[in-house]
Amino acid sequence: MARVMVIVLCFSLAPVAVTSQRCEIKKELESVIADCRRMNFYAVPSEQLPSDTTELLLDHNNIQELSFSAFANLTSIVRLSLRFNSLSHLSKDSLIHLPNLENLDVSHNPIWVSESSLPRGVFSQNTLLKTLILPEGEIPASAIAGLDNLEMLQVAFSPTGASTLPEVISTLPSLKILNLSYGRIQNLNSTMFDLIRNSSIEVLMFINSQITYVEPNLFKDFVNLRTINLACNEVEGSAFADVMQAFSVLGSTPLDTLILDAVNKEYPVMLRREDFCTDVRRVKRLSIKSNNIIGAYVNIIPCLRMEVVSMGYFNTPYFMSPKLDFDELRPLVANIPIHTLDASYMFSTGQAFGERYCNSKNPLFNDDYFPPSWESLPIVQSNITFSGDTNSSAKRMIPPNIKYVDFNHFGMHPTGERYIFDTINLNNSLTVCNASYTQLVDKFPVIGNLWNLQIVDVSHSGLRAITKEASESFKDYVNLRHFILSHNQLFESGSDFEDTFAYLAELVSIDLSYNGITFMHNRVFAKNGNLEEILLNHNSLDHTTTLLLSSNTNLEYVDLSHNKFTHLSDSMMKELDHLTNQVKLDISHNPFVCNCDAINFIKWVNETEVFIVGHHLLECSYHNQTKQILHFPVEALEEECQKPDFDLMLKRILLGIFLPTVFIITSMSIAYKLRWHIRWNYYSLIRYYRKKSLLYQGDYTEDQYDAYMVFNQEEDTPFVFQVLRPALEGEPAPTASLYLNGRNDFPGMAKSENVVDGMEKCGRVILLVTPEFSQDEMCEFALHMALVKGINSVIILLKNWPDFASMSNTLRALLRPNSGVPCLEWPDDNSGQKLVLAELTEAIGAQRDGLQLNEIS
Repeated sequence: MARVMVIVLCFSLAPVAVTSQRCEIKKELESVIADCRRMNFYAVPSEQLPSDTTELLLDHNNIQELSFSAFANLTSIVRLSLRFNSLSHLSKDSLIHLPNLENLDVSHNPIWVSESSLPRGVFSQNTLLKTLILPEGEIPASAIAGLDNLEMLQVAFSPTGASTLPEVISTLPSLKILNLSYGRIQNLNSTMFDLIRNSSIEVLMFINSQITYVEPNLFKDFVNLRTINLACNEVEGSAFADVMQAFSVLGSTPLDTLILDAVNKEYPVMLRREDFCTDVRRVKRLSIKSNNIIGAYVNIIPCLRMEVVSMGYFNTPYFMSPKLDFDELRPLVANIPIHTLDASYMFSTGQAFGERYCNSKNPLFNDDYFPPSWESLPIVQSNITFSGDTNSSAKRMIPPNIKYVDFNHFGMHPTGERYIFDTINLNNSLTVCNASYTQLVDKFPVIGNLWNLQIVDVSHSGLRAITKEASESFKDYVNLRHFILSHNQLFESGSDFEDTFAYLAELVSIDLSYNGITFMHNRVFAKNGNLEEILLNHNSLDHTTTLLLSSNTNLEYVDLSHNKFTHLSDSMMKELDHLTNQVKLDISHNPFVCNCDAINFIKWVNETEVFIVGHHLLECSYHNQTKQILHFPVEALEEECQKPDFDLMLKRILLGIFLPTVFIITSMSIAYKLRWHIRWNYYSLIRYYRKKSLLYQGDYTEDQYDAYMVFNQEEDTPFVFQVLRPALEGEPAPTASLYLNGRNDFPGMAKSENVVDGMEKCGRVILLVTPEFSQDEMCEFALHMALVKGINSVIILLKNWPDFASMSNTLRALLRPNSGVPCLEWPDDNSGQKLVLAELTEAIGAQRDGLQLNEIS
């Protein structure tokens, strides 16, 4: 018996919410909102909800049924959302306790809307209902009968029999919006609408309803119909043209808004006169996005009587037939009444439109189809939007009455930039220019004649410089009040902006944030006396920055946050204190330090009358990385700063010894390594001045020789003068001229000078290596001078091998086989000697002929 009672008890508790989660209760003005979404409820958690709840959100739960008592203590509910649950029907008493209900959403539930799932009387106690959103099915005629306050009915209309809309719709006096989107309709014909043409419906929506056919002249003689949305259908045939035929004859229909986005996906579309020179001309707002439009015929222009046109997303209107030049097109365009043209993402290739509209699961009508300023902006009367991503270089013209130009997200081809800004130059009425996100220019374009321009936005545009020419053109910006230059790379210009904004006398606000600017001239804003707001946040300015602000008497806000200030300079603090207005200053998120240099700054933060945003939260860091709120007495810090810093003194002493020592050692090391080059240059310099003097006296000659001979004059002179000289210089056919010490030296010069002088007159240097050579200091000197002259000029003539121990390291290196220096060994036999002399002659001749030694076979 006990087991049976437990089982019965479990079944009786089955519909109760089995979860420990609590709904979030929020109060906003007179509303009490209970947010119970995604909490795995199996029933309405009425026991935890306040009785004065006005909005109950139960989306994404597992509620299968609404019991009679579900809302018994919640009679104040005005809005009830049950989207994404498991409801299969609504019974007559499901909503009986909700007399104040105005908005009900039960979409995305497994309810097939019909007379059985929503029986007659299900809304009998909900007479105040204004918005009713249902899932897929038919229109429940008996259920909605008598809902005289119903303003919007949404159901994914999928008729199982005749597709005629029930006559009960005409009996609902307040019904304005009938949204039948995301159903399965296929054919739109006159039979469907015969019973509702005299209804109060103003908005009719069929978004993504799998419509393949639209009857011509279908929307004729609707008494109140003002808006039709047929977006995201796949009409067969010539698609766009077929859909336009449905509106050729409107009769008494007061249609003013027509949305035909994405009704054509396959066929390239040219906008034709026969599509627009019909009753469609009555329409004031037309949206034809994403229709594969590639161009237009010129004769369509007189038929464009709309005020608002939206035609971006995948449309690529490059062509016009017949082709007109700029001057021929101007008078035609000038008379078009369009004051707002949305061409956003005109040449884009992504899926943004389809994801946002065609695949939407909540296709409620809203104004996102058109720019938010479709009627008028507060400061302008007409506007135009050219946004998107394009490489088109086609000429674009701005009608003369346009006052608002929007180029955002416009990736302009370099040649297209000229066309855009040339037309802007012609438009003196332009008031607002938005060129944000354009990647249009590396430098600010030079634009003149814009006397009425008040707002310029070039943020996020890859701007790297404002040239002097562009600054000069600002003379014409006599009324510019707001200049937005944020999120660019102006730090790359290297400019300090001294005179950049000098001509903008009426400027009220300037935004230079997010530019990585590292320094600014102190007079950058000195001539902008009307400035009220300066935004320099998110840059790299530091304590060396001082802005002269005494002339900016209207200044109200300065933002220096997110920079690299360790403190503010004394001059900057004085400038801020001298302002007559109560200025707001934001210096948050800067790396302030608590050291001796910051004492005046810390005092100023605590004493100034300038309103510092969040001053009680500002922090500074000590050298040990500990942080301190800036609002603290500085006496202890001042006392610490007055004490002698022995550690610092010791560091300075050690640094004073260490740096000179390192410098001396380094200098000596470099001098030792380059000692032979230094001596060569020294003797060359002496030779230069001596030669200049001797040439003036006529005692010096500029004779040139083929080779300089380096040898030991005590032991090797006979060999040089009796063997080598006759063999190379002998008559009747001398093969080379030699510079020989003792014969060709200039009298009065030191030996070292003569060595350098002789080598500079010769192409080659021959080293006659003997045992005496390796012990001769003068030969060693000449050897190093020869290497300074160039190792490619050296030839070794080895007469007798010297003792290895007596050779210098340099000579040993040259005698190695892989040294790259040619080495000729003098033999004892006559035939070998003749061969060596021939090779020596050939090597000397190769230098004379401009060849390298490695080119000699």
